[in-house]
Amino acid sequence: MKMSSKKIADRLLLLSLFPVFFVLHGYNENFGLITLPVAIRLFIYYLVVTVIVFIISFILYREKEKTFVFSFFCLSLFFFFGYLYDTLKSLFAGHFITSYTFLLPFLLCLLVLLFFYIKKRVKWIGLISSYIKWLLFAFVFFEGISTIYFVITDKNSENILLRPDQQSSSEKMGDCDKEKPDIFFVVLDEYTSSEGLAKYFGFDNHRIDSLFDSEGFFVSRGSRSNYNMTAFSLSSTLNYDYLDLKKSDSVYYNDIFLRGIETFKKNRLTPYLADQDYEIINYGCFDLENAVTPTYTFFNDLGRLMIDNQTFLTRINRDIGWKFRYTNVFTKETRIPRSYKKGKRDHIFRNNFNADNLLKEMSRKGDRPRFIYAHLILPHDPYYFDSSGNFVSDTLLIQGKVNKENAYINQLKYCNKILEKMISASVLKTGRERVVVIESDHGFGYHDNAAFSEREFSNLNAYFFSDKNYQSLYPTISPVNTFRIILNKYFCKDLPLLKDSSSFMRQKK
Repeated sequence: MKMSSKKIADRLLLLSLFPVFFVLHGYNENFGLITLPVAIRLFIYYLVVTVIVFIISFILYREKEKTFVFSFFCLSLFFFFGYLYDTLKSLFAGHFITSYTFLLPFLLCLLVLLFFYIKKRVKWIGLISSYIKWLLFAFVFFEGISTIYFVITDKNSENILLRPDQQSSSEKMGDCDKEKPDIFFVVLDEYTSSEGLAKYFGFDNHRIDSLFDSEGFFVSRGSRSNYNMTAFSLSSTLNYDYLDLKKSDSVYYNDIFLRGIETFKKNRLTPYLADQDYEIINYGCFDLENAVTPTYTFFNDLGRLMIDNQTFLTRINRDIGWKFRYTNVFTKETRIPRSYKKGKRDHIFRNNFNADNLLKEMSRKGDRPRFIYAHLILPHDPYYFDSSGNFVSDTLLIQGKVNKENAYINQLKYCNKILEKMISASVLKTGRERVVVIESDHGFGYHDNAAFSEREFSNLNAYFFSDKNYQSLYPTISPVNTFRIILNKYFCKDLPLLKDSSSFMRQKK
């Protein structure tokens, strides 16, 4: 009995190579984009699933080899369901075979047939079991070697969306006797320019325009964002250069988006400022390499989903599970799940925390020059607020019964109340020169139709220099040139200005 228990444990140990392979494969496929803690958490989760499947199979078979083989096929369906489903959709788009009402019962029938086939067939089970064992060994060995190779060859550097010459052209320290200003880089996500608001929404944003003018800001009235997606737009701004994207990347997968976030994190600007004895302060939505955000990073779950989205449970939860989370199956009434409430609470907390701390930083003088990155997911959806700052009905938001354009303008009006405080605080005198850039990463849009690209590129772009010398700025300056001008003006650089242009990015569905 002891020997039998040991052999059963050996089979379970062999089967645990499956989640090792699956996580390693996803980690290598997205090397440098998925953190080690995320990979470890996924492995532990998959290991638990593996143990549960093995135990259930053993209860059904009471024989180690059959248990091992059936568990392997069950886990194959669990791990590769996403790949299977995506393949079927590409081959049979619009056909009944891709509907869950057909596919799930069909796969269940296949598993039942497989169960009885394995239960009755004894002759080849040992051979199949041995083949699976060596297959798992080979897969894990190959992925392990790949991981070592990627570490040695620094594959992570390929995640930066800049050409090698762009990456190596970090600004050198030099003699410059100008006083180093405090620099505030403020991002209001998806805030459309006043010209765009008037043209596309019929909304007059004169109150904000007048405040900018009265406080001595320079507003780039003809600004157009360089990209229509946050990660790419902000990355090009802090790298003061266009990204090295292939034409095919204009329709991008999540790995390209994560590379955009990584390019923002490892930008050229903040390391240079740190070398200039700047304090780097982050009240944003993304980490900087030398200053992590103290709240919650935006898209913080994307790395996990790069692997986990291929598994059966996560794919089912994504595609049809939401119907059960938001609707009571018995009464058909809309319900508000805890996950929604937590997401809303975290979202509001991050915006309030970032705005409050930005205003505090604007009112004080530091012991040394500061670079402050602040980012609010406003007026971007979710549209939790009306124009007065009151909560919009969660039920209406969940049911999709809110007109997005109207909700956007209402939340923009609420955002304007925060923006007014920022504008007024920007001009406070604290005994040090200051630069304030208040911009949006892009304008309002759905990011899926190039026909609306002009609306999406219509972004807010405002500057405050405490000396009020805006000679180097021009009416159509776009964010890619923002820090070229600031570095030239305050750090004695001679960076040429780039041609202002825009690239439309669309996410691959």
